[in-house]
Amino acid sequence: MKAPPTSLLLLAVLLTGCAEDLPDALRLRTDADSYLPGARVTVTLVNDTSAPLAYNLCSLQLEQRVEGGWSAEGLPERTVSCPTVDEQLPAGERAQAGYVLDPSLPAGDFHLLTTVEHALREQLASNVFRVGPG
Repeated sequence: MKAPPTSLLLLAVLLTGCAEDLPDALRLRTDADSYLPGARVTVTLVNDTSAPLAYNLCSLQLEQRVEGGWSAEGLPERTVSCPTVDEQLPAGERAQAGYVLDPSLPAGDFHLLTTVEHALREQLASNVFRVGPG
């Protein structure tokens, strides 16, 4: 009897020991769903996997939802001096950082991006949040 494809996928995940690395094991969350321009956003990186990861929350990138996707084009440029060495976040731990939104930021839907290195080097996007007048 043939197993359905979903059963095979679940079996493969369990056999490779990657069950904890399913979506949501690595999360980037903001402390609110909406902000005023110029507000401080607290960002939390959560590592609910079984392995440490390398990260650098200083280098967060802001993108705005545009027709057809996400873009940083036309947004005010953020200039910060960041360390060149990534930090290590142990399994099961959290890290926080602040990100100040530019006061001239246009209203719209945004998210923040950071690069993490876990099994692979990948970009991790935060939840979507709104910027605009209260």
